[in-house]
Amino acid sequence: MPIMTPDCVESASEEMLPMYGMVLSGDTPSLIADLRSIENDLRYAARLFERVAHTSSDGEPDLRRALYDAGAIAYRRGFTSGRSLVTKGRSRSKVPDDILHSLDPEARRAHEAVLERANTHIAHRVSEAEQGRVLLLLNNPSLGQAIQGIGYFSARFVGPSVEDALRDVEVAQLLADSVAAFVQIVQGELIEAAKDRDLESLYDSATPMGD
Repeated sequence: MPIMTPDCVESASEEMLPMYGMVLSGDTPSLIADLRSIENDLRYAARLFERVAHTSSDGEPDLRRALYDAGAIAYRRGFTSGRSLVTKGRSRSKVPDDILHSLDPEARRAHEAVLERANTHIAHRVSEAEQGRVLLLLNNPSLGQAIQGIGYFSARFVGPSVEDALRDVEVAQLLADSVAAFVQIVQGELIEAAKDRDLESLYDSATPMGD
């Protein structure tokens, strides 16, 4: 069974009594759930990029590569297609265009670089970030001409420079903060809409949290 780690409820009832919750469906709850998931992915990516910046490519290349690959894939999730968490058959929402358009040129370049590496090197091997050569190995002529065998030499991208990794941290955190602020606005609108409904009927559809 997979390990699930639920997010904490943001507010608590007075006297620490359990709150009641009513499961919501529809476009707005779907948008909130999808963007919350994307925010979590971006913050996770930022933490991994931070570790990349402090991991040596000489001493721990496998660890550095694993950290960056995982971070880039998590980052990429906010900008690719997927299934909605709430509404079956609905495509998952992405980071709103207005948030991307608000990035300054340097942040936009860093953003596009992460996506390019994730799409063309990590998810699909179609870039120059991994190279290989197969050689026919010949004996040194001074020892006599002869075929010795086949050699393979490779070079692989194991993460960006420390400076670029730290810039990736900043961009991921900035996007996560912007998504969180956008969600707060949407949640406020949903609360206002709920206030127009009969409160007693809402409680009839709710159950104590934690049950």
